[in-house]
Amino acid sequence: MDRREALTRVLANPAWRKFVHALRGTDAILDRFFPPFISAIPRMSAKTKTALSKLGYTAPTSLAGASDKELLAVSGVGPALVKAIRVAVANAPDPEARFLDRVLR
Repeated sequence: MDRREALTRVLANPAWRKFVHALRGTDAILDRFFPPFISAIPRMSAKTKTALSKLGYTAPTSLAGASDKELLAVSGVGPALVKAIRVAVANAPDPEARFLDRVLR
């Protein structure tokens, strides 16, 4: 989260305005380098991602704490998606991170 916030501050610099615009805005750039964790879960629609986010299911720990029944109550979530969520949570590099780090070092 700290690195995402630091990048936000850099991209707000007027010197980067044309670059940011050419790459479809700050959010698109942020999501390329530090996408939301739930974006890595396969076969999930944008509508379902939004619904999960609104319910606070944004990090592996929050998803791990949700029962199958709670997840199935979300529009667009079925048994196959619950399984995909469980696999993604089990493989998460940082259980607390709401965002992935895709920056190569």
